[in-house]
Amino acid sequence: MYSTWATTDQTKGIQQGFFFDESTFDARIGNGFEHAMNIWKDLWANSADGCITSNFVEGRCAIGFAPPGCWKGSFVNAEQGGVAWRNKTDGSVLRDENGEPLWRPRMKDGSYAEPYRLKPFGSLEIVDRETDEFVECAPDTCPKGERIPHPSKLPADDRARILVPSKHVDKLINRVPFYWSGGYGTGIRKSAEPLAKDLMWDFFVYVNVSIISLCSVNVGVWYLYPLLYSVRC
Repeated sequence: MYSTWATTDQTKGIQQGFFFDESTFDARIGNGFEHAMNIWKDLWANSADGCITSNFVEGRCAIGFAPPGCWKGSFVNAEQGGVAWRNKTDGSVLRDENGEPLWRPRMKDGSYAEPYRLKPFGSLEIVDRETDEFVECAPDTCPKGERIPHPSKLPADDRARILVPSKHVDKLINRVPFYWSGGYGTGIRKSAEPLAKDLMWDFFVYVNVSIISLCSVNVGVWYLYPLLYSVRC
């Protein structure tokens, strides 16, 4: 949801966030947030989670929810048959009982489709920070916007040249390949009891100590178990 929200609310790269107003620190829960939530509500209802189904491992799922734990598990979990544990002597291609690749990306002529780097999706409209209304992505509103090219203008060796031209050719699109965000956010409710506030503040400070933070990432356990960190790290 963040990646969709960012395409409408972040136009200046990592110099600009989308969660909060940079001057007042007020939460920016507006039309951009609602737009992104509606898109993902529809996608979620018509999708199957790649972590709790075999869709990703079987090559039927192109996107996974809840990275990084989801994606890491899909590749390395031995018991669940992660991709990296399949066919260890012959790479990571999942094969059936006859030794044939279960699924591989192919071109129209049947040949193997080499890995291809796709650009992240974007938005043709962005949110005006003054009015909170959607406006067209233009040079003054999208300083980092990119023109959508006609396939014929792509490099000769770019296989996307065979695609049907987009109806949005030459329009500006706002992409956010690296949006300013974080894995987790923490907060303390203003109306909470003083003792609870102190307790949570101490906990937040604890998990943000360098040695604890490093362990929480590298060891791969959830930060809700600080005592486990102190033992394992």
